[in-house]
Amino acid sequence: MSSIGGTKYPSLAGERELPHFAKRDTLLASAKAGAVGAFFGLNVVLVKNSLGPSRTLLGGLRGSMAPVATYALIGASYTFAEAVSANLRGEETAANAFAGGAAAGAIAGASLRGSVAKSLGGALILGTVASAFEWGFNRGHEQSILGSDTVNVPITEEHPRQGFWELVQRRPLSQTIEELGDLAKQFVRD
Repeated sequence: MSSIGGTKYPSLAGERELPHFAKRDTLLASAKAGAVGAFFGLNVVLVKNSLGPSRTLLGGLRGSMAPVATYALIGASYTFAEAVSANLRGEETAANAFAGGAAAGAIAGASLRGSVAKSLGGALILGTVASAFEWGFNRGHEQSILGSDTVNVPITEEHPRQGFWELVQRRPLSQTIEELGDLAKQFVRD
């Protein structure tokens, strides 16, 4: 098993060393996340307009494009802050997710037309949720990798593998019952 930033990954070739950290392209990742956020925000606007009074498509879009910008900013800011934190610290931890969540939460709180308290509250809440999720994912992944001893177990085949046609075509029930033995025969009527 190999490890990256404390997380162990299995490998087919046995033990191999992987780099502990790979620098991220912050601007490209942020642009992609902003585009995904804008697409999601556009879908929100389209659904909102379809449920409202009937009007033309472009007239409805022109009047309510604020959610598109908000979702784009939230996605881009989360990715940017997380990548910058990871690049500066040089490791993948829950602290990176907290930084990203705090940035996204601050923008989400500011979009509520509220005070600074809403922005700080959003930053604290989303930062905590994102870091808890990341911490739990890393911890669960480590336990699942460390707890499994099936990584280097050789495969022994008792029966030959089925080919394509054997999987596609059905075989007779009598053949299946014969292979299962006496245990299956008690459930089948003659």
